[in-house]
Amino acid sequence: MSCPAQATDPGAPADITDACGRTVSAVLVGSTDTPNPVTCNGTRVWTYRYTACDGTTTADWTKTYTITYSGGLTPPTNTTATVSCPAQATDPGAPADITDACGRTVSAVLVGSTDTPNPVTCEGTRVWTYRYTACDGTTTADWTHTYTIDDNIKPTGSNPAPTNVKCIVDVPLPNVNVVIDEMDNCGGQVVVTLFNDSNNAGLGCASNPYIVARIYRLTDCANNFTDVTNTITVIDDVIPSITCPDTRTKVLNSTCKYTLEDFTSLATVSDNCGGTPTVTQSPAVGTMYMGEQTVAVTLTATDDCGNMNSCTFNVVLEDNTPPPFDRLP
Repeated sequence: MSCPAQATDPGAPADITDACGRTVSAVLVGSTDTPNPVTCNGTRVWTYRYTACDGTTTADWTKTYTITYSGGLTPPTNTTATVSCPAQATDPGAPADITDACGRTVSAVLVGSTDTPNPVTCEGTRVWTYRYTACDGTTTADWTHTYTIDDNIKPTGSNPAPTNVKCIVDVPLPNVNVVIDEMDNCGGQVVVTLFNDSNNAGLGCASNPYIVARIYRLTDCANNFTDVTNTITVIDDVIPSITCPDTRTKVLNSTCKYTLEDFTSLATVSDNCGGTPTVTQSPAVGTMYMGEQTVAVTLTATDDCGNMNSCTFNVVLEDNTPPPFDRLP
């Protein structure tokens, strides 16, 4: 049988007749457990004794129960849960006590946890196992709690601080280190990569201001990602440098006329962003002048971004041709 409680008093055996034909009834002596007491497996022997009329002659009758637990165990229903991070897949704690086939209370004991993959560093499963063990030490039943670790939460990060520069050539190269506050909900590593760079203006001045939108992608171990934008504003508001030539002296032709020349190549110019400013002249090349006078010539330098600066120098017109001489008759 399976339970000690089933090894009950079998009741007295049948009466017998002694040598003189008298009826003798058996009387209960009691029971003996091995081990004592029997709480699980063992034996229980019930003894009844016949005693003859002389009070000393006896004979015992026994009923022996062999108790072997065979009822099995029925654990509670296994449970499941979904979490985002391995650190959240913690020991769920022991399930409720159960009762074995003999009515005894059985408590579960932690066996441990199993990760797939092993170890789980990002996504996977973690199974916690508790084991119920019957009184015989060999009959067991397991209860499990399975965590599905599924991280679908994007990492966080703010847009890097905007940057202002004067020249496109000063736009810094992409650098993932400009993103400094990236964070993963599970505390894991966030990989920062350059996703898109709108800077394709070369060394020129595409517009003023010229906006570079540089997108960095923050990716966690589960390939969740967040994009942040580093804005770089290029505003060239620095006028170019221009130096005019010194005063120029020009001699009128024989008709006392002078045609204004092109002096733009005589200007010394430079641009803060390394470009070559365009130089224009006023009055325009080819303007005609008559007689001695001083002409103020303005040279204007214009850089690629439309910034302008001017300087002025004088062109002095001289008449070095002597007047005609008529001889008297």
